[in-house]
Amino acid sequence: MNKARSEYTLPSNHKVVVTFPWLLGFIEGDGSFSFNKLVPRLSIQLTLIDKPVLIAINEFFGGIGSLTTISRSSQKGRESHAPEVSLEFNKIAFLYNVIVPTFTSLTFYSKKGLDFADWTICVRVYFSGRHTLQEGKYLIALLRSRMNNNRLSTNPGNKQNLVISQEKIDDVFNLPAPYEVRNGIRYISDTDILVSESFPVFVTHPDGTILSYPSLSKCALALGFSRKPVREYLDTGTPYKNYFFTSTHPSFNKDQT
Repeated sequence: MNKARSEYTLPSNHKVVVTFPWLLGFIEGDGSFSFNKLVPRLSIQLTLIDKPVLIAINEFFGGIGSLTTISRSSQKGRESHAPEVSLEFNKIAFLYNVIVPTFTSLTFYSKKGLDFADWTICVRVYFSGRHTLQEGKYLIALLRSRMNNNRLSTNPGNKQNLVISQEKIDDVFNLPAPYEVRNGIRYISDTDILVSESFPVFVTHPDGTILSYPSLSKCALALGFSRKPVREYLDTGTPYKNYFFTSTHPSFNKDQT
C-alpha cells in the first residue's frame, strides 16, 4: 500500500466519534466558506511554515483537497508578506456527505456559523443539481451576497437586504431535482448514470484497518479490483472479498445510527 494515504486503525472494541471539533477550530480562525462561481468550497489558509498541518488534514480526508502556495509580492510603500498556503475542498459529494453533517453537529462561536448555514443551503442546491436551474442559480447568488464580509454592517459596500425568506428557499427545493441522491451518491434522475465527480472512498480491511482513497478509480486500482464492484458495494453494508466500502468514515456512520 502507498503509505502516503491517510490510515486509520480502529481497535476492535472501540467506537470513535468523528465530529472533527479540531477542524472547526481551524475554520473559525483561518478558514472560509466560499465559492468558485457557483461551486461551494471550504478553504483553510495558513502561513507556509504551517504547510505540514494542512498536509496532515488533507491526508486525514484521503487527499481529496488541493494545496496551493500563495506568493505575496511586495507592493510599493507596503511591507511584503510571507508566502501562505491554502487547502481547499470543493468536491461536492465530500462537502455534502462529510463536512455539512459534521459541522451541523458542532457549535460555532463566531459569525462563520451564519456563513456556514447559508453555505449549507448552497451545497444542498448544488448537490441536488438545482444549480443548473435559473431559480437555483439565483438563490446561490443571493445567499453569497450576504456571506463573509458582506454580512458586516460596517462594510461600506453592503447596501443589500440581508433577509432571505424561508419561502424563497423552499420554492427552490420544491422544484424537481435534476439529480437523484441514493446513499449519499448522485445519479441523473430516473437513471443509473452516476453524476461525474470524485468523492472519497473508505475501505475497511479484514484486520480492521481503514484506508481512504480520493476516488472510486484510485480505490479500485490500489486494491487490484475493477471499479464496478467498488461502486456496487459502496454503502451497502455488504462486503466484497471481505472489504467494506463507504463514502464516509465508518465510525462517522456508526455515530449517526
